[in-house]
Amino acid sequence: MPRSRRHDPATSDQHPSDTEVSDVQQRVLMLLLLNGPKCDRHLIDLYRGHYPLPEQYASDSSIRSRRAELVEKGLVAYAGRNVILRGLKRDREHQLWAVTVL
Repeated sequence: MPRSRRHDPATSDQHPSDTEVSDVQQRVLMLLLLNGPKCDRHLIDLYRGHYPLPEQYASDSSIRSRRAELVEKGLVAYAGRNVILRGLKRDREHQLWAVTVL
């Protein structure tokens, strides 16, 4: 692997998987960008509404995992606030996630 120069951008040292995003990651990122901060539950509901085709399918856990990977990549972060969602047995507090860069 060739060495990078001091004036090269930081992405020159990164492996392609560190900067590239998958199709599902791209869809999750776009939903957060267009709809503002969302918790995972709302993000899953948005995904289902916007991407109904079989080839666009992603399971609930896959959507949460892709969001978590975007957090690891620094493209999404905790928005600094939570939302309370009513449940059958109890209410739960959920973190809101937002896009960090455009």
